[in-house]
Formats: sequence, structure tokens, C-alpha cells
Amino acid sequence: MSIQQKISPAWYEEWFESEYYHILYNARGRRDAKLFLDNLNSYLKLYSKQQILDLACGRGRHVNYLASIGLSVTGIDLSAPSIIYAKKNATNNASFYIHDMREPFGDNSYQIILNLFTSFGYFEDIKDNIKVITNISNALTLHGKFILDYFNPNYLKQHLVKQEIKKTNDITFHIKKNIQDNFVYKFIKFKDKGKDFMFTERVMLIELEQIKCWFSDMNLQLVEVFGNYHLDPYCSNTSQRMIVIAEKC
Repeated sequence: MSIQQKISPAWYEEWFESEYYHILYNARGRRDAKLFLDNLNSYLKLYSKQQILDLACGRGRHVNYLASIGLSVTGIDLSAPSIIYAKKNATNNASFYIHDMREPFGDNSYQIILNLFTSFGYFEDIKDNIKVITNISNALTLHGKFILDYFNPNYLKQHLVKQEIKKTNDITFHIKKNIQDNFVYKFIKFKDKGKDFMFTERVMLIELEQIKCWFSDMNLQLVEVFGNYHLDPYCSNTSQRMIVIAEKC
């Protein structure tokens, strides 16, 4: 049986709703989120009257940080437990809703839409990705901006760490990665409270040229591409991230 056949098409629902997802990635989120958002804020020159959407917001760390500096921010996510957590910990000017990004989420409603920390490319069917881009374009006001923060597929293919071990909160995560059929797979195994667990991530390898084509079809014009959270210039071979800024035209 192939790897693809073993993985549920909705793997992200099970994994993102697990407490272990947040344990594994919590340290990275704290380290990178503020740096990235401060740099984005300086670049975009955000201001309080703008309506900002964080698409696939998780537990709301980006939303709450932006709201804490006086911005009006909405977060949506498919995971009910994440949104429940986000609502309990919401700051002023922050709103949260359960929503599938494949379903429409506004009509000329937002000046800024964020999709951060590789919160895209989960779907097996490429048509679902196109649905999301369509919804983003429809939800943006004219000249509104969309920020897509994705891994650089060229860098990932050259520097894929096939096996690693991470220990956090007294849990040892054994992680294996491979690439098949234009997807990168991550298999996460660990033991906690006497039980064995295994979760899987599967994210599409999406080239910048493909993103440009999708954007162009949906009236989104490429403005800038950055290669890291410091917003340094993007290099297809050496940049770890592919942070794409587009404007609705």
C-alpha cells in the first residue's frame, strides 16, 4: 500500500485539533511570530482602520499580537478546539470564527489577508487550492494585499532532513520526512502517558511560478517576494521561506 493511501485526505483536521500539534510547534511559534509580524507591520504600514484577516489562524497568536498593537483583526480556522482556545484568550480588537477556507469568507471585506507559517497546500486536490485563492481575491478590497508565507520548495528539496528527534514538554517526537508525487510528507511518532501516537502532515510542493499563475487568474498582482522573516530578498536556491505579497487589482 502506498503512503498516500494510508493518509486521510483530512489529516489536518485530526492533527491540528490535537494538543500535541501545539506542543511540537509552540517554541517555533513564539520565536518567529513577533519578529515576522513586526517586520510585516513596518513593510505594509498597517493602521487601525484596516480590516485584517488571518486565514488559518490556529490558536490566534498572530491575531492577538496584531490586535495588541491597536489593529482590528479577525481569525478563522477549521479547527474548533483552536478557535475555542483563541476566543478564551482573545485580546481587544480580536475576533475568531470556525470556518473552512475553501468556503467563501467575505466580499470586498478586508484590506489585508494573511496566511502564515505554511497554512496552505494541505489539500490533495489542486482544485481546493484554487478555491482558496478565489475566496481570498473575492474577500479583498481593491488594492488590498494578500501575504502568503510558504516554505521554499527548491530549498526544501535540497535540504530535506529525513529524520530528526525533538524533545519538548517531556515528549520525544520522532520525525521522518520524504517527498513523493509533489508532496512533502512528515510522519510524527511519539509516546505519551503510556500510549503510542502517530500523526502525518502532507503539504504540496508549490513553485513560485504556479503561485503567480493562480494569482494572475484571480486578479492578484505579485508585488514582492521575500526569503525569510527578516524580509530579505528571495533567492530560489538559498531562501528557506517564500513570502509572497500580492495586491488585488
